[in-house]
Amino acid sequence: MGQRHKRRAREILVQRDTAALEAWAGATRNALRVVFSLTYDDDELIQWRAIEAAGRCAAVLAEPSPEKIKVFLRGLFWLMNDESGGLGWHAPETIGEILYRVPQLIESYGSLVPQYLDEEPFEAGAHFALARLSDRKPSLIESAATRLTGSLDDPDPVCRAWAAMALETLGDGPWSDRCQALAGDSAAIRLYSFCTGDWVVRSVGQLVERGLSEVFE
Repeated sequence: MGQRHKRRAREILVQRDTAALEAWAGATRNALRVVFSLTYDDDELIQWRAIEAAGRCAAVLAEPSPEKIKVFLRGLFWLMNDESGGLGWHAPETIGEILYRVPQLIESYGSLVPQYLDEEPFEAGAHFALARLSDRKPSLIESAATRLTGSLDDPDPVCRAWAAMALETLGDGPWSDRCQALAGDSAAIRLYSFCTGDWVVRSVGQLVERGLSEVFE
């Protein structure tokens, strides 16, 4: 992986220039791998912009060759396996964002995400991925509804918020009263806003009341 490509990718993320990113992705070998490497950046905002960028790069690259995206996704799942010898800290978030941008692959790979809802240290990332995909594939959330309902009592407020926002896209159900109860949850959390490219700080209750539009375009 060339350091020149990595420096250019980071410059694009600093600027959050979508047009430049898509042009760069189409012209750069291993663009997805370069962008994913920036999910390990020292700057946490760059990490999240890299997650966002991975989805946009995948959408560009999937048009001529969806098989390359499948290979990359399998690699991300491998990074969450103890046998890999590595640790893909933001692998579940990246998987969720790629599948959101390349929805034709949700059927094949989305069903693998719920198994990480209770898998340390991927819990928050798996909850994010399901919330991200909830509008794209409601049946995926339906199949994970029991586990997500359990997450409404999770000690991590990030997991509680993502679980509630995902479940609420399904409408009324056995989880409804428990989601509504979280409207009084005052725990403050910081999330990346895909609307602004920056952080938002909200309580769990505010996120539950406002829904996914608070953080997703």
